[in-house]
Amino acid sequence: MKRNWLIILSIIIIVFISVMIISKNKSNEVLDVFNELNLKLEESDKETARKLDSLVNSSSNTETRLLDSVSNKLLVYIEYIKTEVLISLDSKDYESMDSPDLLDTYFFEKEQLSEEGIKFKNEIKNYTDILSEVFSSRYPEIIKNVELDFNIDDLKGKDWLEFNFKGFPQIASLTKLTQMQSDIKSIRKKLIFNISDIE
Repeated sequence: MKRNWLIILSIIIIVFISVMIISKNKSNEVLDVFNELNLKLEESDKETARKLDSLVNSSSNTETRLLDSVSNKLLVYIEYIKTEVLISLDSKDYESMDSPDLLDTYFFEKEQLSEEGIKFKNEIKNYTDILSEVFSSRYPEIIKNVELDFNIDDLKGKDWLEFNFKGFPQIASLTKLTQMQSDIKSIRKKLIFNISDIE
């Protein structure tokens, strides 16, 4: 059920991005919707996260600990990007929300990826590689979704980071980053519950 909700929310986000690109009419109302979506995403997993933390803390399973560590590493890194790069974003400052400058400067240097852009992609790859290596044999469907959700291959002749972030309004990029965090938490929950069932 949660997975379906996240898919629907992702579709909504993509539709709004498409509308803004095609129409080039980035109204305050559309930007406000992005802000609301971002806030809802941030609130949605708090109770589940508390329950999972309790489960992890009481578990002696090394795989559970590894999963928690790998997931938290990427979650913290994404949160760092959100707070350090987009900290100045004011939910009511629509001119600031409409600008792509901060994240473009952070992820790119002219037409190339910056060191931080390369690091971001490497962090995602490290996450997917570890989960695939440890869990793919027992939970192939979950790991298949991980590999699809966090696939950083080029898209339509563009680097994955350029395709997903370059030139987009800051609030749209902020929402994408929050969506990634929500996906990581959802994957973590599914795997921990599955591991707990066989302990």
